[in-house]
Amino acid sequence: MKSYIHWICLFVPALMSMTTHPAISATSSLDLQVKETAGASRNAEIVRSGIPPPVELNLTNLDHACVRIENRTAVASQLDVLGRYNAGKSVSTAPIQWLLASFPATVSANQTTTYRLFFNDSTCSPSALSNTITVSQDASGITVNTGAASFRIGDGYTGLFSSIQISNSGSVIMGGATTIAVNGQEYGHVNLRDVTVKKGDLATAVTSP
Repeated sequence: MKSYIHWICLFVPALMSMTTHPAISATSSLDLQVKETAGASRNAEIVRSGIPPPVELNLTNLDHACVRIENRTAVASQLDVLGRYNAGKSVSTAPIQWLLASFPATVSANQTTTYRLFFNDSTCSPSALSNTITVSQDASGITVNTGAASFRIGDGYTGLFSSIQISNSGSVIMGGATTIAVNGQEYGHVNLRDVTVKKGDLATAVTSP
């Protein structure tokens, strides 16, 4: 069976860069190589990438899709349909054009771990991600808890985060004002007045001021 490679690169815990190889031909699986480039071992850190299944697969659902590690052990993952060929995303009979794969990857420092996405394998038993990220909202802001840390956004603050609390140590890091320098002159912005949750699932939280 011929497999093509899709790259996912880890740089720092909060930032991930992903590059893709040329078009994927009709194949029932796809190698996902997760490469650590910052010199820090990663344990079950969420990686995600958009993947374009070939139209020839006529893949209309993800009921039998799953991610496996090199030894073919299934990995808990979240697979979402992003778009379909010549149809709206809600048209379930149309082939999937883009899907988003999110899963926890474990990679040693400066090493590469290979995972494999199976598009339609009857032996797949999809394992959903545990509740790795929670989002709670109150009148003054939003708290995003990743398990490793809690990020507070809002409270009329001028910074990116009003505070960050590290879970294992209990220490709290207070945010600073966000500024931009143009021709040597610094500029700020008004206090944050409102925050909205644009997307919240088991692997991602997206907010918008």
